[in-house]
Amino acid sequence: SGATRGICSLSFSGGDGRFLVAMAIDESHSLMVYDWRVASLIVSAKVGQLDAQQVLFNKYLYSSVNPSSIDSTDVESSQSCCCYTIVTYGGKHIKFWTLTGLISEGKNALEEISSFKGRKLKQQQKPLCRYILEGGVGATPSTASSTDLMTCAVCVQDANDAATGRPRSRVFGGTSGGSIYIWQQPDDNPPAGVKFLSTIWRWMPKGRLMSVVTDAHDSPLLDLDYLDGRWTLISSSADGIVSVWNIRESQPNKIPDSAKQKMEPQLSLPLVHVLSIELQKPDYARSICWRNDSVDAGNESNLSILAVLGTVENNIYLLHYRDPIQSSPYSERTPAPSPQAASASMSLLHCSHNGKVKRLAVHPLITSLFASISADGSVRLWDSLSMRQLSVFSFAAVLGGESGSGSKNANCVAFTPDGRMLVIGDDLGQLCLFECDFLHNSVDAHRRRETRKSKQKRSGDRRRQRSEKLVISTDSDSDSGDFGLSDLLQHNWSLVTKRSVAPQTQSQQGVLKQPQEQLSGRKQRGGSSPRRSELDRKRAVMEIKFSSTSSLAVSCRDNLIHIIDFSLAGKQEAARFKRVAVCRGHNSFARSLDFSRDGLVLQSSDGAKELFFWDAQSGQRVNAAAVRDELWESWTSIVGWPVMGALNTINFGADVAGNSGKNNSALEDAASNGGVVAVSAGDVNCVCRSPDGTLLAVGSSQTVKHTIKLFNFPCPVDAIPSVFGGHTSPVIDIAFVSSHDALSVISAGGNDCCIFQWAVVPKR
Repeated sequence: SGATRGICSLSFSGGDGRFLVAMAIDESHSLMVYDWRVASLIVSAKVGQLDAQQVLFNKYLYSSVNPSSIDSTDVESSQSCCCYTIVTYGGKHIKFWTLTGLISEGKNALEEISSFKGRKLKQQQKPLCRYILEGGVGATPSTASSTDLMTCAVCVQDANDAATGRPRSRVFGGTSGGSIYIWQQPDDNPPAGVKFLSTIWRWMPKGRLMSVVTDAHDSPLLDLDYLDGRWTLISSSADGIVSVWNIRESQPNKIPDSAKQKMEPQLSLPLVHVLSIELQKPDYARSICWRNDSVDAGNESNLSILAVLGTVENNIYLLHYRDPIQSSPYSERTPAPSPQAASASMSLLHCSHNGKVKRLAVHPLITSLFASISADGSVRLWDSLSMRQLSVFSFAAVLGGESGSGSKNANCVAFTPDGRMLVIGDDLGQLCLFECDFLHNSVDAHRRRETRKSKQKRSGDRRRQRSEKLVISTDSDSDSGDFGLSDLLQHNWSLVTKRSVAPQTQSQQGVLKQPQEQLSGRKQRGGSSPRRSELDRKRAVMEIKFSSTSSLAVSCRDNLIHIIDFSLAGKQEAARFKRVAVCRGHNSFARSLDFSRDGLVLQSSDGAKELFFWDAQSGQRVNAAAVRDELWESWTSIVGWPVMGALNTINFGADVAGNSGKNNSALEDAASNGGVVAVSAGDVNCVCRSPDGTLLAVGSSQTVKHTIKLFNFPCPVDAIPSVFGGHTSPVIDIAFVSSHDALSVISAGGNDCCIFQWAVVPKR
C-alpha cells in the first residue's frame, strides 16, 4: 500500500535485499521504501514535479548492521544502523538519495520484548530504529544541451578506498543526445586518521559530476548494464548499435607527500570503446542485460560472456562476447585491451510478433503445429511440443502491402485439409494461397510415420510402435522426421494463387479504376476517399473454415457467407476457388463458422449473437430443429445450447485474474450466494471445444479482465469455470493443441502481442 495511481519502477536493495523501493506515478512521483519481509512502509518522500521514470538501489554503495546486535547500553555512540544509496532519474534530472536508519536515543529507544522459552519468561531489549530518506539533484555541466534527457542509468563498482577501506561506486547515465554522464556520490565520513565512532559508512544525498563522454552514440541511449567483476559496460541506442566498453578505474584522491608536490591531472578517459555490433534495421535493442553466471573462471584465456538483448521487434538475442584479458583486483587493474583482442557474435534466441495477434490456426494432421497471423504483416509457425517458433514469413511484401498496390492486413488464416498450404484472407476480400517447403516436409514425415505405424500394428510389433515418436523440424533434407531447428528465414514460401471472394460489380470496378486525381476532390479530412474505403471495408474477409469434404466457408464484412469448392487434386489453379453458394441473412458479419462432421451443414454466429444453420451445398437456411442432433466437426460459436454456461460469469471481484485457477472454492461460494450474473455483449470474444469434445476454452475481455476460462463441454447455465489470468489485453482467439497425448490451450492476446500456451492438467 501507499501508491494511489500505480507503480512505474521497483528495485531491491543490493547485497542484502532487505528493502524494496517503489516509485509511484502520481503528480509528485512519490518514493516509497518498504521492508518487504514484514510488508510495511518504513519511509516515503516526494521526488518532485519532475519527469521521473526509474529508481534503483546502488548495490555497491551501502553499509548496514543488524540493529539487534547493537549493545543497548551504548546507543548514543552508535547513532546509525544502516545507510543505503538510491538513484532516481528521468526527463532532465537525476537525483541521489540516502536511506539512513537511526537508532533513537534515550530510555524510549529500548523496547521490552517478552519471549517464552520452555517454562521461563525472558526479558529482552531491542533498540528501535527510524529511517530518513533524503535526496539531492545531481550536478550537470553548464554546457550541456537543454534538450538532453536522462534515458538510462547503471551503477558501477569501484575499488575500495585504500586509506579507509570504504566502498566506492560511480553512476553512469545515458542521455537522449548519445552522451554518457558519470557521477559519484560523495561520502559523509571523516578523513583518514580521524577517529570514527559509527559502525557504518555514510554518504551525502547529492551527486558530483566526474566526467562526460560525449557522442558515445549517434542516437539516444536506451539501456546500460555493467558486468560485475569484469569492468565491462554494454550500451544500446536507437540506431541499432550495441557497444561494449571497458571501464577504467577511478583513481582515489591521493595525499601529496609535501606541500610543494602537486597533484598530476588524470588525462585518461573513463571509458574505452572495445567493439560495436549493429542490428538489422528497423530493429534495435531496447533492453540489455549481462548474464553474470556465464563467466567461467576456469577458462580465462578465451572467456565467453553472454548478454541478453530484447528488441522493439519482440526479438531476443544472445550476444557472445569474448574477453581475453584476465580479471584482476581493482587496485591492480591492467590497461584496457585493444579492440582487436576482443570479439563478439550474435545469435537469435527467440522472435515473435511485434503487432496485434489476430488469429490462430491448428494443423489438421500434426496437431502440435499451429500458425498465427498478426498486424505486423507476418505469419508464423509454432510447435507446441518444443514451444519454439519454426518458421516466419512476411506476406505483406508478397501481397504488395509495402508498395501500396495491395493489402498488408490479413484477418484470418487456415490450413488446407491436406496440411501442405495456408490460406489467408485479407482486407481486400482476397483469398491468398501460400505453400512452404517446411509444411510439405512435415506432412511427408507425418505420413511416413503413420504408414510405419499401421504396418507395425498389422505385424503385431507393438514395442516399436510405442517407442517411435515424431519430431517437428525445419530440415528439408531429413528423411526420418528427426530434424534440427535452423534459421527461421531459410524456408521457401511462395504465393500459389490469389483470388477475390466476391465478384466486383461494374460500379465497384469503375470506382477502383479511377485515377487518384479524380478521387482527391471527394476526400475527407482523413485523406482517404469515403466511397473507396467503404467498398474495401465491406469486401474484407473476416473468417474462413474448411470442411472434411474440401468445402471452404468464407465470411466477409458485407454479412455474406460464401461456400467455395476447394479441391487441389486434378484441377487447374483457376478452379481451386469455385463458388458453390452464397448464404444471406446475417445482420452482422459472421465471426465463427463450423461444419458438421459430414460437411453438409454449416453453422455461423455473428456479432449480434445470432446463430444460423445453412445447407452447405445450396446455401439455404435450415431449421434449427432439424439439426439439433447434428455432430459438429468443431465448435467456435459463442452462442448455442452447448455453450450457454460460457455467457455467465462469477462476479466477486477483479482479483480472479491473478488467482490462476486456485480460488475455485471462492467461485463456488459466489455461485451459491447468487454471484452468477449474465455478462454484457463483448465479454466473451472466442470459444473453442477440445478435440475429444470434453472441454471448452473461453477467451474473455471485460468480465474478469482478459482471462481464460475452462469449462466442461457441454456447459450448462450454472457451470463453474476454472479462471486463469495472464494477458494484458482482451483475448482475441483461442484453440486446443495436442501432442503425445498431452493437451494444451493456446490463446492470442491481441494488442499485447503475446501467444500463451496453457497445459491442461486434470483435477486431482
